[in-house]
Amino acid sequence: MANYEEMSIEELELEQTRLYDEAKAVGAERHALAAVLDSKRTRVEVLNRVARMSDVERQQMAQALGASGIPSGEAVGEPGA
Repeated sequence: MANYEEMSIEELELEQTRLYDEAKAVGAERHALAAVLDSKRTRVEVLNRVARMSDVERQQMAQALGASGIPSGEAVGEPGA
C-alpha cells in the first residue's frame, strides 16, 4: 500500500483515478463472470429437470416446443447479453 501522507495532491489525484478505473474494470469483469455463471447454472438445472422427465413427458415437451414455434437462441440472442 502506498504511503499517501508522502504523496502530493497531484499524485493522490492520479492514484485515486487509477484505483477508480481499476475498480470499474473489476466490476465489469465481475458482471461478465456472473452472466456466464448464471447461464451455466440455468443450463445444468434445465438438463437435470429434463433428465428426471419420463419419456412421455420429454416427447410432450418436444412437441410443445416445436408446435409453439419458440425461436432458437440464434434468433433471439444469447441470454444475459
